[in-house]
Amino acid sequence: MTKAGALMELRESSAGQIELRLSPEQLKRLYVALFCKLQTGGCTAFDELEDDLLLQMQSYLQRYAAAQGVDCTAHEQWERFLGITHPQHCPRGILPADTTETTSAT
Repeated sequence: MTKAGALMELRESSAGQIELRLSPEQLKRLYVALFCKLQTGGCTAFDELEDDLLLQMQSYLQRYAAAQGVDCTAHEQWERFLGITHPQHCPRGILPADTTETTSAT
């Protein structure tokens, strides 16, 4: 069990794909860890992750945050939503993606 009490599930589908089920809080922690690691240059082999997985995670989290009234274009609100308490450890080089779609959904 995780801190949030939700069980993270990782399994292989019949098509040989890996499925990962996790809570929004678990997704936030995973996103922040990947983002910080990639932005500090610690993982140069993950260019495709940055372009695909990280972007998909960010887009989902921004829609989720917007539905809760978070302005994802305000970096402080975005960081607070993600639970970043020491943003100096994570560079601010990339701002959240365009949230036009996410803000219209609320």
